[in-house]
Amino acid sequence: EDAVKLANDVLAVLSEALQKADNLEPRGSLNEGLLHECVLCKNLAGPIITANKALSDGAGAALAEARSAVADALSPAERAKLQDSLRAATSTLVEFKVSMRDTFSGFVEEGRRAARWSRSRGPSKNRVC
Repeated sequence: EDAVKLANDVLAVLSEALQKADNLEPRGSLNEGLLHECVLCKNLAGPIITANKALSDGAGAALAEARSAVADALSPAERAKLQDSLRAATSTLVEFKVSMRDTFSGFVEEGRRAARWSRSRGPSKNRVC
Protein backbone atom coordinates (compact mmCIF):
# COMPACT_ATOMS: atom_id res chain seq x y z
CA GLU A 1 0.00 0.00 0.00
CA ASP A 2 2.77 2.41 0.94
CA ALA A 3 4.82 1.39 -2.10
CA VAL A 4 1.92 2.11 -4.46
CA LYS A 5 1.36 5.52 -2.90
CA LEU A 6 5.07 6.31 -3.04
CA ALA A 7 5.28 5.30 -6.71
CA ASN A 8 2.22 7.45 -7.52
CA ASP A 9 3.70 10.43 -5.71
CA VAL A 10 7.07 10.06 -7.46
CA LEU A 11 5.43 9.81 -10.87
CA ALA A 12 3.26 12.86 -10.12
CA VAL A 13 6.26 14.97 -9.09
CA LEU A 14 8.24 13.83 -12.14
CA SER A 15 5.33 14.62 -14.44
CA GLU A 16 4.97 18.10 -12.91
CA ALA A 17 8.68 18.77 -13.32
CA LEU A 18 8.66 17.67 -16.96
CA GLN A 19 5.69 19.92 -17.77
CA LYS A 20 7.09 23.12 -16.25
CA ALA A 21 7.78 25.83 -18.79
CA ASP A 22 11.23 26.42 -17.30
CA ASN A 23 12.16 22.85 -18.13
CA LEU A 24 10.48 22.69 -21.53
CA GLU A 25 12.26 25.84 -22.76
CA PRO A 26 15.10 26.64 -20.38
CA ARG A 27 16.21 30.24 -19.84
CA GLY A 28 19.45 31.73 -18.68
CA SER A 29 20.11 33.69 -15.51
CA LEU A 30 19.05 36.94 -17.23
CA ASN A 31 15.82 35.29 -18.42
CA GLU A 32 17.09 35.10 -21.98
CA GLY A 33 16.07 32.17 -24.12
CA LEU A 34 18.78 29.57 -24.53
CA LEU A 35 17.47 28.46 -27.92
CA HIS A 36 16.99 25.03 -26.45
CA GLU A 37 13.94 22.85 -26.23
CA CYS A 38 13.79 19.86 -23.88
CA VAL A 39 12.70 17.05 -26.18
CA LEU A 40 12.81 14.52 -23.33
CA CYS A 41 10.43 16.66 -21.25
CA LYS A 42 7.93 16.96 -24.12
CA ASN A 43 8.04 13.27 -25.03
CA LEU A 44 8.15 11.78 -21.53
CA ALA A 45 5.50 13.84 -19.72
CA GLY A 46 2.53 12.15 -21.44
CA PRO A 47 3.63 8.54 -20.89
CA ILE A 48 4.43 9.29 -17.24
CA ILE A 49 0.95 10.74 -16.71
CA THR A 50 -0.51 7.61 -18.33
CA ALA A 51 1.63 5.33 -16.16
CA ASN A 52 0.62 7.22 -13.03
CA LYS A 53 -3.06 6.90 -13.91
CA ALA A 54 -2.68 3.20 -14.71
CA LEU A 55 -0.91 2.59 -11.41
CA SER A 56 -3.47 4.47 -9.36
CA ASP A 57 -6.44 2.84 -11.13
CA GLY A 58 -4.97 -0.59 -11.75
CA ALA A 59 -3.70 -3.64 -9.95
CA GLY A 60 -1.64 -1.70 -7.43
CA ALA A 61 -4.70 0.08 -6.11
CA ALA A 62 -6.73 -3.14 -6.11
CA LEU A 63 -4.01 -4.94 -4.14
CA ALA A 64 -3.76 -2.08 -1.68
CA GLU A 65 -7.52 -2.13 -1.19
CA ALA A 66 -7.50 -5.92 -0.72
CA ARG A 67 -4.72 -5.68 1.88
CA SER A 68 -6.66 -3.03 3.72
CA ALA A 69 -9.83 -5.14 3.70
CA VAL A 70 -7.92 -8.16 5.04
CA ALA A 71 -6.32 -6.05 7.75
CA ASP A 72 -9.75 -4.78 8.78
CA ALA A 73 -11.26 -8.28 8.74
CA LEU A 74 -8.42 -9.66 10.89
CA SER A 75 -8.31 -6.84 13.40
CA PRO A 76 -8.17 -7.93 17.07
CA ALA A 77 -11.83 -7.03 17.59
CA GLU A 78 -12.94 -9.01 14.52
CA ARG A 79 -10.82 -12.01 15.54
CA ALA A 80 -12.36 -11.98 19.02
CA LYS A 81 -15.83 -11.84 17.48
CA LEU A 82 -15.00 -14.78 15.20
CA GLN A 83 -13.65 -16.82 18.13
CA ASP A 84 -16.81 -16.15 20.15
CA SER A 85 -19.04 -17.27 17.28
CA LEU A 86 -16.97 -20.44 16.78
CA ARG A 87 -17.18 -21.26 20.48
CA ALA A 88 -20.94 -20.69 20.45
CA ALA A 89 -21.34 -22.86 17.36
CA THR A 90 -19.31 -25.75 18.82
CA SER A 91 -20.78 -25.65 22.33
CA THR A 92 -23.52 -28.15 21.40
CA LEU A 93 -20.94 -30.52 19.96
CA VAL A 94 -18.82 -30.28 23.11
CA GLU A 95 -21.86 -30.97 25.30
CA PHE A 96 -22.69 -34.02 23.16
CA LYS A 97 -19.12 -35.31 23.48
CA VAL A 98 -19.20 -34.96 27.27
CA SER A 99 -22.57 -36.69 27.41
CA MET A 100 -21.32 -39.62 25.29
CA ARG A 101 -18.17 -39.95 27.39
CA ASP A 102 -20.20 -39.97 30.62
CA THR A 103 -22.69 -42.48 29.21
CA PHE A 104 -20.13 -45.00 27.98
CA SER A 105 -17.35 -44.50 30.51
CA GLY A 106 -18.79 -47.25 32.73
CA PHE A 107 -18.42 -49.82 29.98
CA VAL A 108 -14.92 -48.75 29.13
CA GLU A 109 -13.82 -48.63 32.75
CA GLU A 110 -15.33 -52.10 33.43
CA GLY A 111 -13.41 -53.54 30.49
CA ARG A 112 -10.20 -52.05 31.77
CA ARG A 113 -10.76 -53.37 35.28
CA ALA A 114 -11.49 -56.86 34.01
CA ALA A 115 -8.39 -56.86 31.82
CA ARG A 116 -6.22 -55.71 34.76
CA TRP A 117 -7.76 -58.34 37.04
CA SER A 118 -7.13 -61.22 34.61
CA ARG A 119 -3.54 -60.05 34.04
CA SER A 120 -2.89 -59.75 37.76
CA ARG A 121 -3.94 -63.36 38.35
CA GLY A 122 -1.50 -64.58 35.72
CA PRO A 123 -1.94 -67.62 33.46
CA SER A 124 -3.84 -70.44 35.05
CA LYS A 125 -4.66 -73.93 33.79
CA ASN A 126 -7.68 -74.20 36.06
CA ARG A 127 -9.39 -71.06 34.81
CA VAL A 128 -12.41 -71.53 32.59
CA CYS A 129 -12.28 -68.14 30.88
